[in-house]
Amino acid sequence: MGTGGRGKGSRSRSDRRLAAFFASFLSTAALPANMTRIRAPDLTAAGPAPGAQPGSGIAGARSYGHAIWLGPPDARLYRVDDERWLLASVTLAARLAAALPRSLDVAPASADPSHRSPDLLAGGLASGVTRVFHRGMAVARLRLSPGEDATLPADLVAELGHLVAGQLELLARTADALRPPPWHPTRWRHPHQLAWIFDRPRPRGRQAAPGARDFPR
Repeated sequence: MGTGGRGKGSRSRSDRRLAAFFASFLSTAALPANMTRIRAPDLTAAGPAPGAQPGSGIAGARSYGHAIWLGPPDARLYRVDDERWLLASVTLAARLAAALPRSLDVAPASADPSHRSPDLLAGGLASGVTRVFHRGMAVARLRLSPGEDATLPADLVAELGHLVAGQLELLARTADALRPPPWHPTRWRHPHQLAWIFDRPRPRGRQAAPGARDFPR
């Protein structure tokens, strides 16, 4: 049976959204040369709920991915956990972004108060830094861990945070642009039926009896 073109269009929209989702993760070029990705951001339906056991999901999450990078044990930046969520709505994304910091006991970091909610920061350069970002329907969590007896480089922490924020902004704009258009009755009618409805004079009297409508095929 035919799909009227909707199936093909839906797949194209989904593919483009998925490509933008994976493109939002940190790449080799953004990290020190001595780091290796040991876990790719494989796609799952939802990520772990804040404070919950592994395997539990986030309601309304379209996509979730978690990439892990490792460096030498004594490196200043030893481990990077790069997580993304793409939610079904801005409201759900805001709820998740608000819940993640609470589960990590974070405090608001300094941010430009003129737009967007501030990104959130937890930890310190000696023990590790966790940042949570929220843009539109997208949420990111970036966890940076130092090596043994090492301290995270502040300039790299700031640079990676700025990069993740920019990538998440692009993902949010792309996801919003790829949302299906608002529903309208004419989207589900055949053009010939629309012509019959709007162009043909309304039947009167006995012609208006039930069963008298014969749509063109």
